[in-house]
Amino acid sequence: MKLNSYAEGGADNPKNSNNEIIASNVDYLETWEVLEQCVHEGLVKSIGLSNFNHEQIDRLLMLAKIKPVMNQVIMIWGLIIRFNYLSICQLTD
Repeated sequence: MKLNSYAEGGADNPKNSNNEIIASNVDYLETWEVLEQCVHEGLVKSIGLSNFNHEQIDRLLMLAKIKPVMNQVIMIWGLIIRFNYLSICQLTD
């Protein structure tokens, strides 16, 4: 499973000639390992997530040496959330 994120460098929303978003090919677990190194080197105090679903959180927790301190979730009015983020995060604490 890859994180749906934009390709690195260049435009904020890179698109190909068919106007399709160009996704990153970097697995978020690789990024997490680098973020953990930043904590160990004292470059940051804590690390967290943004808009991860329960499957992504579970996958990350299997590898993580440092647990995320938060999962920032952007709520869109009118969108029904089918599971309780708070319950999932509390279960993994």
